[in-house]
Amino acid sequence: MAIRFALIGCGTIAPMHADAISRTDGGTLVAVASRRAEQAQAFAAARGIAWEPDVSSLLARGDVDVVTICTPSGLHVEMAVAALGAGKHVIVEKPLAVSLAQADAAIEAARASGRMLAVISQLRFAPDVIETRRAIAGGRLGRLLLADLSMKYFRSQQYYDSAAWRGTWAMDGGGALMNQGIHGVDLLLHLAGAPKTIYGYARTLARRIEVEDTAVAVAELEGGCLATITGTTSVTPGFPRRLGLHGERGSIVLEETRIVRWELEGEPERPLGAAPAATASSVPTAVGTGEFALQYQAIVHSLNERRPPPVGADEARRALAAVLAIYESSRSGRPVTP
Repeated sequence: MAIRFALIGCGTIAPMHADAISRTDGGTLVAVASRRAEQAQAFAAARGIAWEPDVSSLLARGDVDVVTICTPSGLHVEMAVAALGAGKHVIVEKPLAVSLAQADAAIEAARASGRMLAVISQLRFAPDVIETRRAIAGGRLGRLLLADLSMKYFRSQQYYDSAAWRGTWAMDGGGALMNQGIHGVDLLLHLAGAPKTIYGYARTLARRIEVEDTAVAVAELEGGCLATITGTTSVTPGFPRRLGLHGERGSIVLEETRIVRWELEGEPERPLGAAPAATASSVPTAVGTGEFALQYQAIVHSLNERRPPPVGADEARRALAAVLAIYESSRSGRPVTP
């Protein structure tokens, strides 16, 4: 059965979703809406789809099965709850929400409606990430001992000044960790396990914004693995995200979503790929649509097969809780249990 999608929000990330849907077998984009009607009209005209002057009109359409929320983060739950109440399945751009109370409200709305609530975590669908997860699950690294996540991004003051919601607690929910870094945090948890405790520092050192532009944290994960997290938008010129996973029998290092080191006891050397030259670490729009399309394809399959989505809201809540725990620890000066 063909799945018909609509977008709410036409900002920076929306074109990636539109392109990903166009690459999805059994999926088609039919309509879009935005708080700025002229933006929605232009977005729709460029893609030959319908546009609606407001969200209510979009949700009233009978030819929409799934709504993807691409608004500023502070509006995610409001829009998701409205769409679920209108009987639509919902996909939310990261993060799911800007507070756990909001996240729980969205999860409850999905349960009450009987509709799907999924969150974009496209990094999980990269082939090298899947291979890494299988290696860890298969015990090929032995017991995990250490994980280190480095997310050294660059965002200029002009970037934050380009929209009033950027860099605010109410609408962005946080800074380097919540906006840019939550994908990396999700990947860390997906591969190495959820945190038992986190101790962190979050500071605003370089940009004129409410939220942090620089943060570091240490965590003890459920299996005993120790992890470090570094996230910033103040490093020039910006560097690819890097995640090292180190076990008793070897190590795997991912740069962006490519394996750049694979050293496992008893296994031969393997050809390794290189990370892309341009990444979102320094160029916000340098986000490939391939992994988005893989997640959309998986969502289409799950809907047609009437099973839960590959990244549901409960899973997305874990990454949100970890980021919020770092903020809480920074404020209190104490370790926090997410």
